[in-house]
Amino acid sequence: MWFTDYPITSFGDTPGQKAPKRRVRIISLERDPYVLVDIFDVDTKKTIRESIKSFYIYMEENEE
Repeated sequence: MWFTDYPITSFGDTPGQKAPKRRVRIISLERDPYVLVDIFDVDTKKTIRESIKSFYIYMEENEE
């Protein structure tokens, strides 16, 4: 499973600030360093397709 905490403005996140951890599904490698992903928000139960830098995607959910 893949995750991100990249701020997604469509979910109401503030750019430049850490966002909640969300599950992502990788759709395709677009162009280095961007990846097209589906991002699932558990609060709204919505999925949004975004292109984000691969740097913001990690394989395991980090413990805080």
